[in-house]
Amino acid sequence: MENISDPLEVLLLRIRFAGSPGSETFRMGRGEIARLHKDWKAFLGGSNVSGGDYMSQDTEHNIIISLNFDQICYIEPGKLY
Repeated sequence: MENISDPLEVLLLRIRFAGSPGSETFRMGRGEIARLHKDWKAFLGGSNVSGGDYMSQDTEHNIIISLNFDQICYIEPGKLY
């Protein structure tokens, strides 16, 4: 993952869920993506972390998304929005 310089900067994050042919795109702050990425790496490393709640930014308001890492095929940190 690239260097986290401004935790308030918004990036796109693509997540492909198991059984889904395409990926979903979420808008998240750098700090939130960094937290999700850290938890994801811990999950892949065999930690007991199995998911969590993360803040996604909609055009009009913020929403909380609850992710179950067992249902995710891949996470692709996105581009600067």
